[in-house]
Amino acid sequence: MKIRKIIFAVILSFSFSAYASLPTDVGGGGFVIKCTDELGDDHYRTFDVWEQSKMLQVDSYGLKGKNWKEKVHFALNRLKRVDYLFALAIIDVIKDLEKNMGSYLVKNLTFPDIKDYTDIVISKSCVKIPAAFQINVPFNGQKKFYFSLDVWRNLDEFNKASLVLHEAIYKVLKDIEDVPNSDFVRYFNFFISSDLMEVVSREEYFQYRYSRQLSLIKTAKLKLKSLKLVILHVLSMNPEAEATKNVVSRFVSWIPLAIMAPNYPVQGSLNIDTIDPLDLDYITSVLQDERVSFDSLIHIILFRNSVTGTLDNILNFVEMKELLDGSNLTIENINNLFKNVDDYLDNEWKLFLEMV
Repeated sequence: MKIRKIIFAVILSFSFSAYASLPTDVGGGGFVIKCTDELGDDHYRTFDVWEQSKMLQVDSYGLKGKNWKEKVHFALNRLKRVDYLFALAIIDVIKDLEKNMGSYLVKNLTFPDIKDYTDIVISKSCVKIPAAFQINVPFNGQKKFYFSLDVWRNLDEFNKASLVLHEAIYKVLKDIEDVPNSDFVRYFNFFISSDLMEVVSREEYFQYRYSRQLSLIKTAKLKLKSLKLVILHVLSMNPEAEATKNVVSRFVSWIPLAIMAPNYPVQGSLNIDTIDPLDLDYITSVLQDERVSFDSLIHIILFRNSVTGTLDNILNFVEMKELLDGSNLTIENINNLFKNVDDYLDNEWKLFLEMV
């Protein structure tokens, strides 16, 4: 009996420690910006609208409809024209929000400390206030979504629609792309709520929809450009020296990783003798690192290939082989290699767009 009491006490202590706070998978922090004008009147807009209207320099936005529900469906019906399946996925979440919004609106709501956005400077006359959040897997009795009733009452129908769309888009993108924060969600939410959606072509739309992925391609290109300049500088010092060949070969060996994980800090690892940047195990360890897990091209853009397949594609460039072994160390060969790698990234992006 004593042993059973001890076991029960241990289980109980774990239960209390687990349920003392919200689950760790809380996110989708929907914020509202409250600004006070010169007359002392308060004006409320979602963080998405307030921030992105300035960053995208778009003054013309709004959604047709008498209430927030009609405005949400206007935005998503318009989205269907260019991205039917993504719109349907968002609509599926919207159905739940429409049906249960009465219970999701909570008075005097206490918010968890959600930090799923990049800080920006807000003017002294404005303040950012939490308005909504979601729990991916709620504990028993908890809700999936929480909206502050106090904030909700101060929003017009357009900003209510914007807040609802923010939570729905975040939910879908968290499920299918595991977005690390809400930065892209705010960007995309405002985009589909603006007049940009009235004239955007399907091709232009994907530049917005996959801006996160495209930014990684651009980052990889910038890193490769810097790497090329460093290699050319080293080569210009003493092109015939054996040490030069070794240094150039070392720099070239980092090209695959610069492509697959463009935000990985290569500079701090260049001269560490125990690191082989072409070693499959090392590349895999970098890609699994939490710091770069969301900044990796391998599972978003080059998803058609495994890590091995991507590595083989890059190593099969003739210039890559020659520069690695120092057999043809020329400026022309270096320029050709980086042009081939640049073209490779462009081609992967095109193939990616053909599959979405």
